[in-house]
Amino acid sequence: MPVTVMPAREVIASYHWPRQVEASFRVSKTGLRARPMFHHALETIEAHLCVVITALTSSRHLQNVTGRSIRKIVQTLRPLQQIL
Repeated sequence: MPVTVMPAREVIASYHWPRQVEASFRVSKTGLRARPMFHHALETIEAHLCVVITALTSSRHLQNVTGRSIRKIVQTLRPLQQIL
């Protein structure tokens, strides 16, 4: 592909995107202990997607800010769950 069409940095960055998406799904399955949900109504599907995307975004942000894995963050925060 000619550089005039897409600079090399953009090409490289586009290869990183699928890997980041896969990493997010892996986090949701393992670190967040997400399970499959089966919804039929549009409102419940949208609400579920909103919760999942919020959880993934929050977990990514916490990982970037703390430098810790989501598994370690969840282990650290788990005792707070029992207080509520």
